[in-house]
Amino acid sequence: MKRLLASLILLSVIALGIYAFQIGTRPPEPTVTVAQKSVQTTEGSYCWDGLLRAGCVDKAYTSVYHMGNKKNAVVVEPNSTIMINFDREPIDGTLEVEKWLNEDEVEGIDMNHETFTAPSEKGLYVYHIMAHWKQGGGSYAFSIKVE
Repeated sequence: MKRLLASLILLSVIALGIYAFQIGTRPPEPTVTVAQKSVQTTEGSYCWDGLLRAGCVDKAYTSVYHMGNKKNAVVVEPNSTIMINFDREPIDGTLEVEKWLNEDEVEGIDMNHETFTAPSEKGLYVYHIMAHWKQGGGSYAFSIKVE
């Protein structure tokens, strides 16, 4: 009976270690939703000080606009509410979003907690998300098409 208990404890410790290693190697991925539709994001560059290793990963994109167009844009209504959530909340005040209109034109977005409003004008819009945690920070991009 003691051997069985010792084996179960050992397996639990190993499983927990593997899980901790996996979650500790990169920043959390955001969940982006618009009108109950899930929006796919593209991960950008990040730096992370994980449980067993630390480092930076530099993703090579020609621009944030290009990064945001890696996945298909989600079609949304004008003035839709866009919500960004993370499994682990970023440090207060570090969640930032930019709207890229093209390769060169970028605007800061005013956030209301974890939400903001899609444009009222039709068009393709790319958004760049940046967030920081105690372990480091990351960036992500996604696109929407307002119709």
